Amino acid sequence: MLTVNTEKGNAVRFTFDKTSATLTSRPGDAGEAEDVVTAASDGEFVVGMNGAYLRESIDHLDTEEIELDFNDPASPILLRKPGETDTHTIIMPMRV
Repeated sequence: MLTVNTEKGNAVRFTFDKTSATLTSRPGDAGEAEDVVTAASDGEFVVGMNGAYLRESIDHLDTEEIELDFNDPASPILLRKPGETDTHTIIMPMRV
């Protein structure tokens, strides 16, 4: 996603459904990007995140799987390793 979106903000849109998340990057210098990853969700919703912040947070957690906890698309997003409660990162959502 971040390869095509080099603009300030690095906005990535996450569209969650019960079994997957579709990641979409706005048109940038190198075009658009879209990817679908396996995910489990309680419902369907859309949230925007700074892709660079998310990548740094995932690198810090050093895991292949992450858990995202948030109340709604406007609330802070808690990232952590599944089942772990003592190591986490918080990212604020952004409009996309």
